[in-house]
Amino acid sequence: AELYGKVLAAEPTEDQLHKASEHVILCKLRLRLFDDALEAAESYIKRTKDTHNEARAGRLTGNLYMLVPHWGTRAGGKFHRAQYKQGIRLQSDRYDKRRAIEHLERARELYAKYENKLPAGKEERDAWRNERIECIFDLANTVSRFTIYEGQWHYWYRWWGQRDEFLAETAGEDDFDEQRSHWELRRKRPIGLRIDKDGNPIFPSAPKKYATKLGDDQKILYLLEEARNLDTTENNKYTALSLYRQAMLARARFGMDRLNGYAGIYYWG
Repeated sequence: AELYGKVLAAEPTEDQLHKASEHVILCKLRLRLFDDALEAAESYIKRTKDTHNEARAGRLTGNLYMLVPHWGTRAGGKFHRAQYKQGIRLQSDRYDKRRAIEHLERARELYAKYENKLPAGKEERDAWRNERIECIFDLANTVSRFTIYEGQWHYWYRWWGQRDEFLAETAGEDDFDEQRSHWELRRKRPIGLRIDKDGNPIFPSAPKKYATKLGDDQKILYLLEEARNLDTTENNKYTALSLYRQAMLARARFGMDRLNGYAGIYYWG
């Protein structure tokens, strides 16, 4: 990590900057210095500011926030990721997801911005378009994390699965959740399918325009549709992946798997 740091300090070329930055991050991860890895990724974004590589750096950083452990200890006023210390045990999944989405949304905008500005041939332009679509998939996947779409057991049984923002304790920061004892295992029950006043189910629909304030359902539908519209591959690879992803998310959101999870909470409690 120190040697790669020296490369970064010596005004590297574009290719050297990319490779050295990635290897610094990998070294930090292998040493389990997760916060240092995130700092290195944030530094990579700053080094590539106002260039097309800022999109790649932002995408890398956004995905990294979702890969690191989402727990730690607050001690001495600082959050120590994946470390047991004297202090308050915290879950950081909400914080990490928010930061990841911020980076990926910015990367999505930059991929679109630089698509027609890069002086490259058809092969390079196609590769950039594919990267752009894959970034959109990354964003849609991140939006679906830590929600009903995952179908993980903690969503049904753990109180932080659907937190009441008004009543919840935030342990010093809005995006961190304090770990609790076993008696709060079933603090809050999950919601069922949303219905209107006549009892008809309400299914989400794709908005006409993307906005950061949209709900998870609307963001996912818009992004997957955007991926289909941008697909220029000969075999419609990304269109197929988009439709498959949307179908699997709909199954998790409205299918029998969800009903089984919903029934399970009553069996256990």
